[in-house]
Amino acid sequence: MNSISLRQFILNAFFPKRCALCGTVINPHYRLCKECESGSFFIKDEICTFCGAEKQFCKCKKHKNSYSAVCAPFYYRNGAKRAVLKLKYGNGGEYAKNLSSYMAQCVKKNYSDIIIDEICFVPMTARQEKQRSFNQSELLANGLSQLLGIPVRKYLVKEFETKPQHSLKESLRKGNVLGAYNAGEVFENSSLKQRSVEKISPEGKTILLCDDIKTTGSTLNECAKMLLLSGAKEVVCVTAAITNNRVDKNK
Repeated sequence: MNSISLRQFILNAFFPKRCALCGTVINPHYRLCKECESGSFFIKDEICTFCGAEKQFCKCKKHKNSYSAVCAPFYYRNGAKRAVLKLKYGNGGEYAKNLSSYMAQCVKKNYSDIIIDEICFVPMTARQEKQRSFNQSELLANGLSQLLGIPVRKYLVKEFETKPQHSLKESLRKGNVLGAYNAGEVFENSSLKQRSVEKISPEGKTILLCDDIKTTGSTLNECAKMLLLSGAKEVVCVTAAITNNRVDKNK
């Protein structure tokens, strides 16, 4: 055993490589475990841009939204579900990096004909973010920004706390987030040396709106509506995963 392989052996023993999605310990030469590699929760075929699901599993009835389209690399099940939960409640930074890489590929595939000016993310209230110490949607947006070379803007704010969307019936989710978000101009340092600030607006821009999970799309729709009211030209969305019970019944 040479010095390089010995070093690698020691690293693997104390810091074993884990699946980029579910976190299972894996062979150091691979990125995903066998279960995740099987791709049972990957969104592969042509999608419905209204709901993000593959057309064979679409159930949205083409309801019009404030956003023009939505896409995601995964269905919210198996390894993808575990990755999102670890992002929200565990090692946010590491899983944000892994998930955002798949999301970036999804954006390139589905929005290749769209020139995206800026990335925005679904916000938390100040209290919620303080409790968690980070916003997982912002972490994903920052990862996308690095991979796509598109700046992130904090146009959106959450005015008040709402009940968790997953705890509500589908019919109540739209009303739960109604009026909860607002959007407007932001001020950013244009020159730290001169301590000057630059006023930036979504007006006339195509915005990529980012979140961790899409269920009914009510949160994305409300945020997109506020961006459009603030002058955005168009809003397209990307999430790490989407829920779809038709997939669960067929896979």
